[in-house]
Amino acid sequence: MAYAELQLTNVNNNKTLSGAKEEETPTKATVEETGLSELKEMLVDIQITVSNILCKNTKVANKVAQLQNAFQQQKGEQTNVKTTLAKTQQQQNDLTTQLDAARKRIHDQEAENAELQVF
Repeated sequence: MAYAELQLTNVNNNKTLSGAKEEETPTKATVEETGLSELKEMLVDIQITVSNILCKNTKVANKVAQLQNAFQQQKGEQTNVKTTLAKTQQQQNDLTTQLDAARKRIHDQEAENAELQVF
């Protein structure tokens, strides 16, 4: 008879354990659902953040492209200014040479006039 009572106790304990497991399972499911909803919220927040970063990145890329265009334009203008400066300097050198030649001719003519006036 003790053996039969032991088996009955074991059956009751198994039912109690399985009942405890059933009670824990909904709790775990609730915790898992809560965890999943929190994860979903985090993923949505991450997606929004990534979207904002991509938007800002696009704006920055556009500004960089504008700056590159402005830089290339200014580089072209600088090249034109350098070319104009070089031409102007060359013209100045040519005019200086012509002025020196004209002064020499004037000096020579004045010297020749002075010689002619002596006679």
